[in-house]
Amino acid sequence: KEPDASGKLESLCQNLSRDEKMLEYVDFLQRFPELFSAIEESYLLYDGKVKITDHHLTIGDEELSQASRELEELNLTISAMLDGFGQGLLFFNGHGICSPVHSKACVTLLEAEPANKHIADILKVPEKERKNIDDWLKMVFAGSVAMSFEELAEIAPASYPHTAGLFIKLEYKQLFDASGKLKNILLIVTDASKEQQAKIRLHENESKAL
Repeated sequence: KEPDASGKLESLCQNLSRDEKMLEYVDFLQRFPELFSAIEESYLLYDGKVKITDHHLTIGDEELSQASRELEELNLTISAMLDGFGQGLLFFNGHGICSPVHSKACVTLLEAEPANKHIADILKVPEKERKNIDDWLKMVFAGSVAMSFEELAEIAPASYPHTAGLFIKLEYKQLFDASGKLKNILLIVTDASKEQQAKIRLHENESKAL
């Protein structure tokens, strides 16, 4: 029987644990029992590719090759789990740049390939409002404002203007690294067209009843 995503992650944790350079990242997976939390934290493993590349002069070719294979398999597993939710899921950092890791639904719901693009471009934020997004990113990642993240999230775009008339709802969640520092923002993209249409019909019926 083919192991499920959780089983694959457990197996990968064991394999990655053999490399002391990867122990920090393995901890991200082991600390979260819930699948969704595991997906969020597993994204942070993506940085491992960069770290390995930075240290390629100090590790052997065989070790590098093994670690790269493990990370490639892990990224495929993460992508498969993200796609399983049926929603658009993507990550962006303090500079607003989206990660290459995202669910396939993003391409349909946001009508673009988000990898390595600025979140303002993906969400089609008008140029005159672009500074608002940059200021929002600074406030969220600085952590020095009195407002909670939930309050700050209400300032960010709540929907995406889909060209086919779909009502695309946007939600935001924080992702922290092992030290508790904000690492990325998870954007959850949902096609809420049916829900929105139901609300409109309910409002119309209530108006007729008056």
